[in-house]
Amino acid sequence: MTNAKFDDGATLEGLLSANLDDVADLPSWALPPAGTYIANLSIETKKINLKDAIEFKYVVAETVELADPNDTNPAAGSSFSIAFQIGNPIGLGKFKEAIKPVMNYLGTSSYGDVLSGQVTGMQVEVTLKHRADKKDPDRAYADVTKLSVL
Repeated sequence: MTNAKFDDGATLEGLLSANLDDVADLPSWALPPAGTYIANLSIETKKINLKDAIEFKYVVAETVELADPNDTNPAAGSSFSIAFQIGNPIGLGKFKEAIKPVMNYLGTSSYGDVLSGQVTGMQVEVTLKHRADKKDPDRAYADVTKLSVL
């Protein structure tokens, strides 16, 4: 546990009189353990390898329940994301499944309404599982199997 007193940045003078524990640790970008979380969702469009994609970014606010009670709760502020490459039928179909609860909550069926920056920091409850990489079984990817807007 840190005594962080530089949560919003530091000056050189302040840092010179500080200790290691005075600076907060960065939130983890590692995949949180499988479980159910309250998170803040932001949706962005982007390019991945020159292909159109849509990214769901989740920032963990709290842990509801871990799939394995022996796992360690991720720190609040830890994050993970899922990207959908929409240039192929599977990526597009998975994106449609993922976006449905958000669109229903917002009362729209227009992708434009949702992708125009309307979803930033939306509080959701998500059930996270891990999907193994086909080529590297030691590498896992986020797989949100349930999303509910709160």
